[in-house]
Amino acid sequence: MNLTAFVSEPVKPLVDVVVNCPDSGFYFSQSDKGEMVIGGAPDMGQSFRRDIKQHVFEDTVTAMLSLFPSFRKLKLLRQWGGHVDIAPDASPIMDETDVPGLFVTAGWWGGYKAIPAGGLTLAHMIAKGEPHPLMASFTLSRFNHLDYVMESGTTTAR
Repeated sequence: MNLTAFVSEPVKPLVDVVVNCPDSGFYFSQSDKGEMVIGGAPDMGQSFRRDIKQHVFEDTVTAMLSLFPSFRKLKLLRQWGGHVDIAPDASPIMDETDVPGLFVTAGWWGGYKAIPAGGLTLAHMIAKGEPHPLMASFTLSRFNHLDYVMESGTTTAR
């Protein structure tokens, strides 16, 4: 899956939280320097493109302006896109593989915020030979029977 983001020139303070509009396909926040950081809906196409598709940009900006018309005055400085690893249920994977001593941890959505807990729970699995209680549902075997972990707190839980 590919994600996209755009950054505007600095503007006066408007928001001090992340505004997430999953039904409209975008989110935004404001940096400490005043730039508006705008993220678009995931592009589910199979691609490792680092640029963004024009329609993703247009859809994101159109959706944002329909809810926040005053943002028409924002001047965008740059944009970028990139591939993130994500499992079909949008939840991480942590397990030992069929090769003894080879462990996998993936699908964290590029989420560096969760990685400290991921490292702790992976260390537990390696040291004790069993999944940490917090990660017991996130093993590879859940895909054998499509026993997905559906988290209500994610934008993909629909």
